[in-house]
Amino acid sequence: MVALMAACAEAPPVGTEWSLKLSGASIETLTQEEFEEGAAPACHGVERRLEDDQGSIHTYSGIPLWILCGKVDDEVEHGEGAFNDELANNGYDIIVISSDGYSVTFSSQTITTNNNIILANEVDGQPIGQGGPLRLVGPELSKGQRVKQVVEIHLDLPE
Repeated sequence: MVALMAACAEAPPVGTEWSLKLSGASIETLTQEEFEEGAAPACHGVERRLEDDQGSIHTYSGIPLWILCGKVDDEVEHGEGAFNDELANNGYDIIVISSDGYSVTFSSQTITTNNNIILANEVDGQPIGQGGPLRLVGPELSKGQRVKQVVEIHLDLPE
């Protein structure tokens, strides 16, 4: 029951502190400050221009999904070799979970060093309001894969 309640936690109101749970070989909780530091252009941050449903172009910025997975796929959390390529090539599932329990599953082979699938915290230079504070975006993602209000990324690793 506790796990169900945690998966269905409400997204924090705009302007309040938030965090992101990463689970796999280990469990990490990234604070808003840690995520924002990682999303800086001088660190792991990337930008992607994407068209919305109304045809407007927006610039999303955040951290590639594969880099976040690298924090919890094995004992190496950061830096050279943090993303375990061999483990990813062998295959595991990555489950991106929203605050309302909606989830989307990706294969590790799909996200391996793919800088086009990002967990964005900003759109057009501002914090993501509706659908935020974190949103999975990317040019190759379908509308159903663009998870809003992301609260957790879970790696279903082989035993």
